[in-house]
Amino acid sequence: MNTNSKAIILLLRRIIAFVIDAAILFSIGYVLSLFLSDIFSELKLWGRLIGLIIAVLYFGIFNSNILYGHTIGKLIVRIKVVDSEGKYISIIKSILRSLIYIIPYFVLFIFSQSSNVPYLLRVLENLIPFGIGGIIIYLFIFNWKTHQSLHDIIVNTYVVDLNNNVSNESKSISLFHYIFCSIYFVILLILFSLIEFNSASNSVLKELPLLEKEILKSNEFHDVRATLLQTDNEKILIIHTFPNNKIDNYKDHSKLLSLRIYKLFNEFDTMRINYNYGFNIGLYWSGSQYHMIYKISDFK
Repeated sequence: MNTNSKAIILLLRRIIAFVIDAAILFSIGYVLSLFLSDIFSELKLWGRLIGLIIAVLYFGIFNSNILYGHTIGKLIVRIKVVDSEGKYISIIKSILRSLIYIIPYFVLFIFSQSSNVPYLLRVLENLIPFGIGGIIIYLFIFNWKTHQSLHDIIVNTYVVDLNNNVSNESKSISLFHYIFCSIYFVILLILFSLIEFNSASNSVLKELPLLEKEILKSNEFHDVRATLLQTDNEKILIIHTFPNNKIDNYKDHSKLLSLRIYKLFNEFDTMRINYNYGFNIGLYWSGSQYHMIYKISDFK
């Protein structure tokens, strides 16, 4: 069997292993949601931290010397994680390795339901999953010499056959991969920085805490975020609501809520009401979303 065939087979084995492990983590998230869905819903963005901790511990412990360098998925396809000497890695090193490829997934669209997010966080929200995550996927697929992705390169680990104690340290990563990844990352950094800067310079966000407090008085929501977006052309009132219970008819409810909001605050051209019911812990998510837009003329 030639080198290319071996590389393709190892790649396929790693993909199958990851799919199996992802299915296991999804199942864990589903079981937890059966008992803790209300708590997860109240945690909002922090719910992802629970999923992150579970995923990191799963990969960190299983891929370490504690459980002989393989997750359940890796055991099934007969591969393992070792260091440059062919030895199993410590749990600290394994956890660091896991964080590198897990964080980009958990950061993806994390602020999608938030209006007033600092410029730097907006850039990082895109750069981490698409920049670092993109590099991880690229090296995972195309680095056929050492079969190392970004997390393996950083902590100096290798994924090898279960019966093989020899790493690929003698082989070197092509210089092209380093150049390509560097250029790719810099381009995305500049691109996302310009996009977010342009967005921030063309609009002004104003928080409306008093309006939030008035809406919360109905006890229908456990959280409300109200912001006024001032663009060159119009003022957009954005209302993010997080209901305590599932609403049967969002359309009718949004009409009543919009009238109530209009009586409290009417300095806008467009009102956007977002309902966000449910939770997302990364491993598993459940719920519903609904959006309704009203023009100031609708109330006159």
